[in-house]
Amino acid sequence: MSKDKIPLSSDIYIELTTDIADWVMQERYKGNYKRYIYTDEYDTINFTEKGQDIFNELNGQVESFLETRAGIVNGDSFETSNKRDATKFQKSLCVIVLIFGIVWLLF
Repeated sequence: MSKDKIPLSSDIYIELTTDIADWVMQERYKGNYKRYIYTDEYDTINFTEKGQDIFNELNGQVESFLETRAGIVNGDSFETSNKRDATKFQKSLCVIVLIFGIVWLLF
């Protein structure tokens, strides 16, 4: 694989990593997932303190996987003179990485 990193815009990168981490958490904890979430007075779903810790750990693993295995990084925090414009590739990359990440996490 090329050593070049693929920077995604921050909003797409965060959406991708958090969606994967939440999906993994739901799959890992199945029916117990509800123990780690609650709905506040504004009908917003939040993690409990323990749930947030679990989610943060999973999200870190997802970010590490994306960078080390696929070369995908948060473009807003990635600085290099060789930064490539990945805008036209973002949608297809997100789908490919999501599928690849799910398969990798399951096996």
